[in-house]
Amino acid sequence: MAQSFLIGFILSVSFLWVGEAQIEVLMVLSPGFEEIGVTTVVSALHRAKVHVEMIQLGGYEPLVYGQQNFGIYARHLWPNQKEGVRQAVILPGGEGAVNSILSYRELENLLNDYINAGSYVAAIGEAPLVLNHFGLFSGYQITANSTLTSQLSANYTVLSAGVVTDRTLITAQGPYTSFKLATKLIRLLFPNQQVDNKVADEMGYPLAQEGEEYR
Repeated sequence: MAQSFLIGFILSVSFLWVGEAQIEVLMVLSPGFEEIGVTTVVSALHRAKVHVEMIQLGGYEPLVYGQQNFGIYARHLWPNQKEGVRQAVILPGGEGAVNSILSYRELENLLNDYINAGSYVAAIGEAPLVLNHFGLFSGYQITANSTLTSQLSANYTVLSAGVVTDRTLITAQGPYTSFKLATKLIRLLFPNQQVDNKVADEMGYPLAQEGEEYR
């Protein structure tokens, strides 16, 4: 309980100092999400002064619990809350979370809104299964959890890189590459400003050594 409160408190308090940011990103949480990917991406984006709005799908309480039972506070319970299109939407991994949201057509509509607006769509680990289920981004190059290659190969070119970018779609293999996904998204949101390198330096992760992962 204490760990759930602490994570939720930290992530919710951080909204106080990023609330005036011009760039906004939506993260869709569902019970059973992969915690490392979520907290890593949110931390990196907040350091770049990006406002991250977290909504939960398939839950009924302010705290949504991940696969290791860590709770994160989501400000809105969606689809009851109408959401506008931000500059990007992020789908975390986690087998339980992904399986639980495949039946939500509201999510398909939201993702199509982002695609039609030209916003970025990011998917981590198992989350490309959601895109595949809804028939989105067919023919694109992606990466995903290595156990899913056979399931995804019919509709995508699945690469073994840690992070793959194809037009407005960004995918990552799993939680261990979530920081690379975050800095790639930061680079796209702040072109030619070196914000991704500043965040990487602050977090002690040199991007220069990982250039081959950005495709």
